[in-house]
Amino acid sequence: MSVVKFTFSANQNISSIKKLRASVARACGHDGIDRQTVMHVITAVEEAYMNISRHAYKNKPGKIEIGITATTRKIMVTLKDWGEPFEPTRVQKRTLEELIEKKIEGGLGMIMMERLVDKVRFRRVDGYNEIILVKNLAKNGKNGKRR
Repeated sequence: MSVVKFTFSANQNISSIKKLRASVARACGHDGIDRQTVMHVITAVEEAYMNISRHAYKNKPGKIEIGITATTRKIMVTLKDWGEPFEPTRVQKRTLEELIEKKIEGGLGMIMMERLVDKVRFRRVDGYNEIILVKNLAKNGKNGKRR
């Protein structure tokens, strides 16, 4: 079993996205995890990162810490920020179809994250927001849940 852990701290600017994507790919790209699974995780992390930038920090500088644990069974990504508190129960859950039909802005990122990984969890702990993304892997180290 192999475990990779690292923390990525940066101001949430667009130029950090390339570095973020490379860091996530490096942490996930071991033990034969397939490219599609790695891309799903990268995209979900990037979406969470951008949501933190827009909503927690209102597009102003702020710290985002990212920790990744990758084993032969799952990839778990934790994103922490010290911006505005986020309460997911206050966000109305919508379907992709509803967003498209009613031309509603916002909410697509949540849907994407939920479709790309197996578990998305939000919580506020000791003055910071935490997003936990989990992607389960099959026994052979390949993609978990098919979407």
